[in-house]
Amino acid sequence: MKTFVAILVSCLICLRSLAACDQVEPNTTSVPTATPASTDSPGFDLLSDQVAAILSSPQDFTGKEVEIVGYFRGWDLLAEAGGSPPVTRSDWVIKDKSGVIYVTGLLPEGLDPSSKDEIWTIVRLRAIVETDGELIYLKANSVEVINP
Repeated sequence: MKTFVAILVSCLICLRSLAACDQVEPNTTSVPTATPASTDSPGFDLLSDQVAAILSSPQDFTGKEVEIVGYFRGWDLLAEAGGSPPVTRSDWVIKDKSGVIYVTGLLPEGLDPSSKDEIWTIVRLRAIVETDGELIYLKANSVEVINP
């Protein structure tokens, strides 16, 4: 009987441990992943396709100015970028045809980074590609809304 109780207790402990593993958030990388836009997305033909190249070869872009045309995703409202904002809590996300990346600095005038109503708004961003360890992000020089 003692053996049965010991086995039962061991099984319960194992089951509880497995349940706890399911509740632990996965370890996400600090590098945003490429999440391509769909060709049926509004204004798709206006978007650039540079983000994936920046994320896959940051050494080729670091310190250089790029122009990205993409959807304003506010404070990563669709959880596309993964990880935490690289510089401040106010960093926002832009999505072009090839992927998503965090932007630090200027916000597009008149857009609310906490509103999902604006996630299809297209913006033109001029920014410097920055890296900090494994973090890759854009430091905004200028940003403009190109559709209302």
